[in-house]
Amino acid sequence: MDWKGEFYIGETWLVYRGRAADNRPHAHATLQLTVSLGLGISISDDQDLLISGSALCVKAGKRHTLHPSDNAVLVLIEPQSPLAHYVQSFAGDADISRVDPSFIAQVNWDGELETLFGCLELDSVRTHSQMDKRLMEALEFLRTAQLKGAISAAAKSCGLSEPRLRVLAQEQLGVPLSKWLIWQATRRSARAMAQGASLADAAYAGGFSDQAHLTRTMGKIMGVTPRQALNAGQ
Repeated sequence: MDWKGEFYIGETWLVYRGRAADNRPHAHATLQLTVSLGLGISISDDQDLLISGSALCVKAGKRHTLHPSDNAVLVLIEPQSPLAHYVQSFAGDADISRVDPSFIAQVNWDGELETLFGCLELDSVRTHSQMDKRLMEALEFLRTAQLKGAISAAAKSCGLSEPRLRVLAQEQLGVPLSKWLIWQATRRSARAMAQGASLADAAYAGGFSDQAHLTRTMGKIMGVTPRQALNAGQ
């Protein structure tokens, strides 16, 4: 069974809709929302406990495996974003939890991927005010930064020491800052692939040392390789 569907990459989220196939155990630097458009979905945690439902939320940094599904929507959302806060407010406290149906009813999951969440009224002021402003500045810097020396440079840009910046990120994002940076690099590579770039050019766009580096990293944090992702959209 292969991945087969469509992608869209936004500024703070990535969405895939279609057939979800086998994937290796992995952890994201993002919140994961998975919605079934069929009979339900199942996700295993790092202890092989199976959680099933019509919509499931996985917290950032939590290792899991998504089981194959014929028709699902998979959304990866940056943990500091208003959308992540909003989705999490409809989910439980567990690392993997069922999402309240009232949230699912707000979204037209069969609609255009680009505008999937346009119907939601997100209180960005409220959610952003919960984050340290210096961390917000660092994240904005890292959004387009290359990998080498990026965190040190981001710390200088926001007036923090590198150790303090890393501690703040772990506390407020729920994942190490290095993983969040890798997510940004992978997102840039995925966007390049969606625009027709070769795997080698996509690796360069994300700041990876080479295609093999991108392949290893994407497998670890998304559970699929770049080639699988390319084939899914064809």
